[in-house]
Amino acid sequence: MIVSDFGMSCAITDFLPGPSTSVLYPTETVHRIAQCPQTCKARKLILAKDVQQRIKQLDGLFDATVMALIVSYACLLVLWLTGDVPWFVAVPAFAILRTSLAGGGHYYLHRAGKTLGDVLFDINYVGTAATGVDGHCLLHHMYTQSDADVKRGFFGGMMGVPRLLRLPVHTLHKLGHVTTGMLLKGYEFEFDSESSENQGVYTKLREMKKISVNWKFWCLQALLRLEFVLAVYQGLFWSWLGQFVLSLWIGTLLVVSSHDFTGAVAKDSKDWAKYQLLNAHDMIITGNPWVDCFLSAGLAPHRAHHIFPYQRSGFANHYSNHFLAAACKEQG
Repeated sequence: MIVSDFGMSCAITDFLPGPSTSVLYPTETVHRIAQCPQTCKARKLILAKDVQQRIKQLDGLFDATVMALIVSYACLLVLWLTGDVPWFVAVPAFAILRTSLAGGGHYYLHRAGKTLGDVLFDINYVGTAATGVDGHCLLHHMYTQSDADVKRGFFGGMMGVPRLLRLPVHTLHKLGHVTTGMLLKGYEFEFDSESSENQGVYTKLREMKKISVNWKFWCLQALLRLEFVLAVYQGLFWSWLGQFVLSLWIGTLLVVSSHDFTGAVAKDSKDWAKYQLLNAHDMIITGNPWVDCFLSAGLAPHRAHHIFPYQRSGFANHYSNHFLAAACKEQG
């Protein structure tokens, strides 16, 4: 399994091309990746000037698509609340838009520095951007399928629930999150100086003027609750519940399908890229990879995403598949 010392870390830019990122990775794992033949060959191909220019164009197109999805979501929300969209249209439409926007948020979470878009990671009721850099970018990507992988721990816990109870138990659990749970946990995380979980780290950092209040988190959480309150006020509770359940389970099942959480393939392999390729699953939903990038919540080009987690968009990941395949073929 991929296990390294958290005490020694260096920036991802020490071994990967592209924009810098604020995520730190363990030195042992960094060295393993840097020496991987597939990664080195693919990196050489991707660093070509014309390829970088094309990737930059694709990143811009990805951003424009996300903006269009945000506008579509806002229009649907208003029309639904005013009674102009029936439930049988609103429920699947919300599920598709929430899944797609979460896919955008997933890639913004991987980008360097501060970005507003990462908060979209929360919009389908599955992820949490506030802890995403540590939980997703670091623990999941660098410790895939090991005991340190938070995804494996979470879904392993779900498997402990009797099969017939998994759907209602997880749904009620997440319903608690979207009503009060995330608000309480967010308050404890940011403002409780006596918290046993984080020892008041965020309070101390604000006192040192190192960080400010996580307004993105609070604004997105406020939006989700405002939607719920307005839906109840307008007599749309069942419609809201339908889109909540559908969005939640589409997102959850997509994440479950992205890896085989019951076991790892070639878990003793010293070849990091080979390990990631064998333990990450690509997805085909419509057959159009540019569309599937969003319908899969950003998980369609999943193998390329795990090899190049620093890339700024799913479109760049899909485009890079060609170079990754060439590198793998050359290495046999």
